[in-house]
Order: sequence, then structure tokens, then C-alpha cells
Amino acid sequence: MLRKSMIIGVTALTLGLSSCGDGMPTTMCECMEVQVEIMEKSMDIPIENSEELQAVNDQYKAQQEACEKLGEAFDEKHKDASREDRKAAQEKELEGCDAMDRMEELYQERMDQAKQSQE
Repeated sequence: MLRKSMIIGVTALTLGLSSCGDGMPTTMCECMEVQVEIMEKSMDIPIENSEELQAVNDQYKAQQEACEKLGEAFDEKHKDASREDRKAAQEKELEGCDAMDRMEELYQERMDQAKQSQE
């Protein structure tokens, strides 16, 4: 549950609510799908290799900017909500989003990799 909350929080920081044209994410779930694509492409890159990780991120710059706008719009829409209500709204937005489950798997896999590299 804590992991899910962390992922939702990270996603909320990079999400947005304005459509930016063809192929651009227009929902939180689509933004999560972009994050999954980034994670999948970067799974074989060592965490210490920041340049290669950044290169993967750079491939998705336009999509990430669209997601940031979605996040800003979400924040504006829920600016007067309590922390709990904002979290509930985020969870509702991502309800039924298969990418959420995949992101949790990838996150756990990446954390396991990090632990192994420290040993």
C-alpha cells in the first residue's frame, strides 16, 4: 500500500489536464502508461548511469510536458481539497488503469536491483 501511494504521488507530480495534440497523453492513466514505457526502456540501465537514463527520459520529453500540464490542472481543480481527498481523487483517476499495476511491478523490480547493487 505504501508503494502504491508513493507511485501515485510521483505520478501526480508529473501529470497534467490539457490535451497537446496527436499522441499526447490526455489522462492520468495515459501518463502512467508513458511512465511505464520509460521504466521498461530503462530497466536494463544501471541506476548509476544517469546519462543513459536521462537519454531515455529525453525521448519522452513532449509526453512528460503534457503530463505536467495535466498535473497542474489536477492540482488546480483540487487545490482546496484535503490531502486525503486529493489522494482519493488521484486513486479514482487511476482506477482500472492497467499501467498502475505494471508500474508497481517495475518499481519493485527496480528497488530489488538497487538492493542487489548495494550488496
